Amino acid sequence: DLTLPSGLRAIGLTATPASTINLALRNIVMPRPDLVVAGINRGHNLGLSAYLSGTVGAAREAAAHGVPAIAASLPASATEADLVFAAEEVFGVARRVKQYGLAPNTFLNVNVPRANPAGGYKGYMVTTQAMVRGGEQSFAEMQHPSGRTVYWSVYTETNAPQPQGSDIWAVENGYTSVTPMRVGELDQREMETLRAIFK
Repeated sequence: DLTLPSGLRAIGLTATPASTINLALRNIVMPRPDLVVAGINRGHNLGLSAYLSGTVGAAREAAAHGVPAIAASLPASATEADLVFAAEEVFGVARRVKQYGLAPNTFLNVNVPRANPAGGYKGYMVTTQAMVRGGEQSFAEMQHPSGRTVYWSVYTETNAPQPQGSDIWAVENGYTSVTPMRVGELDQREMETLRAIFK
C-alpha cells in the first residue's frame, strides 16, 4: 500500500505488467473496471516491437479477461511536458472506447507522435501494424554490486520508412496511431498443413 505524490492511494507490485493486470483483475480491483489503460510508456511500441512491450502485454492480458484495454506510448525522448499532451490524446481514445466499446478479445495499441508538433497533432489514424521492428534492441552487460552479471536492455528507436497507413508511418507524420490488436495468435491457415504433417 502506498500513496502517490498526487495523494492517490495505490498498491505497488513487483511483477511483469501482464502479471500485474492478472492479479489486479482477479484479486484487487473489485468490481471489475470498465477500461484498462496501460501506460503511458516512454518508448514507442511500433511494428513488431510491440511484441517486446510490457505495456502491450498488460493491455492484451486485460482483453483476455474481457476488459476493454488500451496500451499507450510515446517516444523514448519524451519530456514531462510531452506526457501532458500525450495524455490528452490517449484520453480521446479512451472516451471513444467507453462510448462505442471494443470487440471481444480486441485491444488498442496507441502510439502518440514525437513531441507535440507546432499546431498540434494531425489527429488519429487507425493503422496497420508495420511488419518491421520499430527500433533496435541490444543488451549492455554490467556488474551488479553483488558480483552478478546483469544484462540491461537498450532500445533505440530507428523507424525506417514504412507504407502509409502503418503505425510507424502515422507517428512519423504527426498522427496518433491507433492499431487494433487481438488476443491469441493462432494461424488458422496453417492448421490443415500441420495436421497432414503430424498425422
